[in-house]
Amino acid sequence: MNKEAYYKPSGKISGLYILLFLLCSVISIPILSFAYIYLNYYIPIIYILFFITIGCGAIFGYLMSIAAKLGKARNPAVVIGCTLIGTALFKYVQWCFYIPLVLNKSYEVYYYSFGQELSFLEQVTEAFYFFIEPAAVLDGALFINEYGVWGIGNSGDTVAGIFLAIVWLVEFLVIAGMASLMCRDWPGRPYSEESNGWYTQMETIYEMDSPANFDGMKISLESGNVEEFIALLREGVSNPLNFLRLTFFKPPAPSHTEPYYMNIDHIFVDDKNKDNTATLVNYLAVSTHNANAIFTAEPIAQTYEETPVYEEIEDTNESDAQNEFDEE
Repeated sequence: MNKEAYYKPSGKISGLYILLFLLCSVISIPILSFAYIYLNYYIPIIYILFFITIGCGAIFGYLMSIAAKLGKARNPAVVIGCTLIGTALFKYVQWCFYIPLVLNKSYEVYYYSFGQELSFLEQVTEAFYFFIEPAAVLDGALFINEYGVWGIGNSGDTVAGIFLAIVWLVEFLVIAGMASLMCRDWPGRPYSEESNGWYTQMETIYEMDSPANFDGMKISLESGNVEEFIALLREGVSNPLNFLRLTFFKPPAPSHTEPYYMNIDHIFVDDKNKDNTATLVNYLAVSTHNANAIFTAEPIAQTYEETPVYEEIEDTNESDAQNEFDEE
């Protein structure tokens, strides 16, 4: 594979992204942590808890992705790193809520021993105390790990010790993994350093039969040779159960130097009669000359338009791009 033929993020990070990352973390982490802990405690059904864990990780990762988009972060590694730091803080705040809740409801040796039972407001207040006392968080976690809180089946035995620690570790990895997957989208998308804005996905979708020698066609595209590709595109789709779908991304402003980018997805029906999509090409650079040759290929396969107004604007933009190329 010719890596030079594909989009590569510049690696730039703006101060605005750092500010948005901190703002999203400060607002979302306490809310998500509070919701996560109380849902986990009052819905003791393991299958539901698993989806709650995935959901919290997905929500946090999505917020980190929005921060990257608005902050114009073009460094996936830094965005993932910040997301993992946020996830660790997310988990710490969860423990701050979890410990007073569990010790108040499950163990008389704690708050009951002082002749009191914490109200809901007092539990939240206690969470703030734990937040500024990491040593107290560690002590509370070790105590809970020693005796356990929940059990499996009707034996009455609680899960504790190493097994409970493994459960907590898996829980963290699920949240961190889901958040990392969700936050990777925008930092890896094509960005125009010339216009200082993200590339936009074009509404027109092109479809064509899957060639017998896809690897050969891919090598030709990487080298800028689109003649064979256009010839196949003109033939359209003969097998609706096995074809290629082409998606293009254009610069935010007309440019003579910046390329278009193309994705190629393989759409097919498997042996179990299920629809499948596999990405074969991701953000392959296509010169303006080659892009316009592809856009004017006839017949254009299937198109999808959101509104007639957008269709008119899109067609005008593509026509202007073609006229600019013809004038050159």
